[in-house]
Amino acid sequence: MKKRGLIFLVFLLLILYSFFIEPSILIMNKKVDIVSEKINEDIKFVQISDLHIKKFYFFHSIILKKIKKIEPDFIVYTGDSLANNSDQKSLEKFFRELSEISDIYVIYGNWDFQDLNEVNKAYAYENIHLIEGKSELVEVKGQKILLTGLPMFYKLENFENFENFYSIFLTHVPDNAKKHIELIDQSDLILAGHTHGGQIYIPFLTKFLVNKIGNYSEFLRGMHDYNNSKLYINRGLGSWLNVRFLNSPEITIFYLKKDEE
Repeated sequence: MKKRGLIFLVFLLLILYSFFIEPSILIMNKKVDIVSEKINEDIKFVQISDLHIKKFYFFHSIILKKIKKIEPDFIVYTGDSLANNSDQKSLEKFFRELSEISDIYVIYGNWDFQDLNEVNKAYAYENIHLIEGKSELVEVKGQKILLTGLPMFYKLENFENFENFYSIFLTHVPDNAKKHIELIDQSDLILAGHTHGGQIYIPFLTKFLVNKIGNYSEFLRGMHDYNNSKLYINRGLGSWLNVRFLNSPEITIFYLKKDEE
């Protein structure tokens, strides 16, 4: 009986941790260094993804404070702002306060198509740039960075390549890169979200289940070689079901550094 009681207690604690602690408190700052001959002056930018906001609460204030403390040169957001019963005022509040920190370059996620009008209202603030299905040449510290948003449901056909500039592609779904492979090969970095990093991460098992049952690609989270480019998958901040285990919400800080060699 004591053994059963102990097992039950451990199970209960894991449930409480997964539902109330890790998804709401343990926000991780993940740092990624990238060296490129296309970079003349070091650049620092932030990627966030998969907000899935229902109601604005202390968790979102923590995110905003963390990003403000980072002092990024710009921010990219790889989609999925909505959740079931998202509060419009909360969504607008988050992006309004985020836009006061730095310029933000955003794309849509699959959940956002439930109500694009609602999402577009949140994206209407100054300093927020919607680049779904288009490119924007951004000047940062006297140098230009090419940002391209890959569309969710169609193939981007018209693309002007700027080989001399560092090129970043944003896609919500990692597998979306496959249908743009000829463009991807011209990029330096691909940033994605969508997977939530598996959400409940059990080494080996989660990746197997997501790949086989969920029919995702082999890439679940973190940095990967992708043809001639690099693919980074952000774990996201929220989820449609508020549970996480060994897979904290993530703010990714990218440091683009000039090649000193």
